[in-house]
Amino acid sequence: MKTRFVLVFLLLTSGTAHAAPDIEGRWQSDKAASMAFNRQHAVLAPGQLDYISQMLGNMIVAFEDGVAQLTMPAIKVQKDGQSTEYAGFEKKGRYVIVGEDEDTVVLKLQGSDGAATLMVYHFVSADQMWVYVPSASEAIDLHIREYFTRMQ
Repeated sequence: MKTRFVLVFLLLTSGTAHAAPDIEGRWQSDKAASMAFNRQHAVLAPGQLDYISQMLGNMIVAFEDGVAQLTMPAIKVQKDGQSTEYAGFEKKGRYVIVGEDEDTVVLKLQGSDGAATLMVYHFVSADQMWVYVPSASEAIDLHIREYFTRMQ
């Protein structure tokens, strides 16, 4: 379903004159903006929402010269009353812009494992964007957004 939406989006926006947002640069996860939306709209139990709130605000995403890099540091989180270590990660891969309009950029991300993923970034302003957080299953949509703020 999401793939169909992206394909329709690409067809509707191709060949249109517009000023597309600039995704290049470094972006910091914005916990306050993300949680403001997620508290209102995400389909999560209170414990899940608490866990997600600990994860947000830590990731840095960088887009430069066709290379995307996601960096999530290792952090301590509380889950079910226990403190556990969340192992961080760093992912790097090539990207191409496959669609865009005045407030949206669609990227095809090529992972180091060869898998391609489409990601849709929605711009609130030139320095703030959001993306839906992918769920483990396409059959389940938790409606979680992660907002990012451009780092200066």
